[in-house]
Amino acid sequence: MQPREVMATVLSTVLRDEPWRDLGFPKRPRYGEWLQRFRPRWRVDLEKAILKEMIAVLTAAHLVAGVIARPQLPNLLQLYIDGPEAPTDLWRTLGYSSRVEAQRHLESSVQLYADSSPDEWPKSLMQRLEIANVPDRKLLANLLVGVVQFGTNAHHMVSVLQRHS
Repeated sequence: MQPREVMATVLSTVLRDEPWRDLGFPKRPRYGEWLQRFRPRWRVDLEKAILKEMIAVLTAAHLVAGVIARPQLPNLLQLYIDGPEAPTDLWRTLGYSSRVEAQRHLESSVQLYADSSPDEWPKSLMQRLEIANVPDRKLLANLLVGVVQFGTNAHHMVSVLQRHS
């Protein structure tokens, strides 16, 4: 699979409701920039962080499954940052404050997940999202279960991708 195909697969996945439901949300959050101003800041930041981590985990799943090779990773990350029709500054849409932040975060996050066992992904997700600090108790409970569900599904995704590559 080429980096563009992986990017399209990963981004189309994170934009669907299903992975968000895995994490304990009723559906993918869809709020315009104007409405975001009226929502609790912690919630907006959490949703942005979740989106970024989902991209990193699903990209790592493709890497671990051998769908893309490590030498292709910089090209894939470039697509996430700049978009397929550069310059579109996709990094802004993904919630990064700068291109440099996007580059650093994506590189380190994908490497972290790819270099660890998929069994460890839920634990890493839980820590990186700082779930224990979520002030909404219902959401906190949903996320505790949801991170395990999402991580398990990503782990299963590795097996499926290996069979089809």
